[in-house]
Amino acid sequence: MSKTKNQIINEVIDATIARLTPADTPETISDEVTQDIEGLIVLENVARGKGCGLRVPEVLPNPVIARLMAAMFCIRRVACAGLDADEEFDLLCLYQEDGPDAGTYVENENALYRVAIRYNVQLTKPGFNEVCRRLRAIVPRVARTMDPDLIAVNNGIFDFKKKELLPFSPDYVFLAKSHVDYDPDAVNVTIHNPDDGTDWDVDSWVESLSDDPEIVDLIWEILGAIIRPFVPWDKSAWFYATEGNNGKGTLCELMRNLCGKSAVAAIKISDFSKDFHLEPLLRATAIIADENDVGTYIDQAAELKATITNDVLSINRKHKVIISFRFFGFMVQCLNEFPRIRDKSDSFAASFSSRSVNASRAERGSTSRAIICIAPKSWNTFSTECFIWTTTRCRILTAAKKS
Repeated sequence: MSKTKNQIINEVIDATIARLTPADTPETISDEVTQDIEGLIVLENVARGKGCGLRVPEVLPNPVIARLMAAMFCIRRVACAGLDADEEFDLLCLYQEDGPDAGTYVENENALYRVAIRYNVQLTKPGFNEVCRRLRAIVPRVARTMDPDLIAVNNGIFDFKKKELLPFSPDYVFLAKSHVDYDPDAVNVTIHNPDDGTDWDVDSWVESLSDDPEIVDLIWEILGAIIRPFVPWDKSAWFYATEGNNGKGTLCELMRNLCGKSAVAAIKISDFSKDFHLEPLLRATAIIADENDVGTYIDQAAELKATITNDVLSINRKHKVIISFRFFGFMVQCLNEFPRIRDKSDSFAASFSSRSVNASRAERGSTSRAIICIAPKSWNTFSTECFIWTTTRCRILTAAKKS
């Protein structure tokens, strides 16, 4: 009985996938599959007779490339708004086994294209689009790992509850991570400046930011919150000061280094309602904005509130489908003037509380006053334990518990 081309191709692909080993590469498998398909079609054409032969493909068909990619690489459809959300909004992500993003899933067309052309160097843009459509139809659909006690750091997954470092695994679905190694033996490093004979360490510096011990504790807790994105803080820290030289910028730089700069989105308050400005949230575990325009008027606050409370956002991406997304992460905004807000509802206006920070900066001999505004709930319910990195290392601190 004669076989169709589809039957021949599927038989070859099934047999190839069944015998795959970790040592196989896309280049070698592509050559083997092409030769096997060609050989079986030649035999089929002999049986069919003259004039009834099947055409031998010169390169791997796009559906075959998709099946091989799905079998040889960890590719998943990540449901960013949860498994109950519309599948159309899923991100097609490739797990990173190594490199700077090791241990995370990245949504990057260039990364997928670099894999696809290893099976067919002549792959065109329309052909690649077909490969991606096929992948969406066949790869598993997964939800993000949102365990509040699991933190993706540079050298593994830190279990906050058990205080142990776990190895990376495709079973943990993270879209971003802190690019700082966890080091259980890290200590508070003192940095000596030989030019002026001064010493600096992070503990003493944070204590110098305020005369109020509770504010110092609060700053430590914010540093802890910034790298625990899946804890439902329902808060945002807004640092306010009409004058500079009060430590806000340095504190923000410290937080960026804790998270890893590639995992931080710098979205200003006024940009939350603008098209295309929220796309960086797909790769971020925190929002840190050093500057906001003076005289900012917030006309629409829905996206801002949804970001703080982990509600579903609609993210409009240039030349791509709009997706529904839940952002999990802490947000810090720096202000020189409080923004004017159109939303006068209780859910927004009544959700702020503030704490004063007396910050004296000896470099310029001036004293300025800053206010830490925590929204939308009270400032006193952070976890009693937090992380702090010193240079490139990490340790665990115990913060004073608020009443």
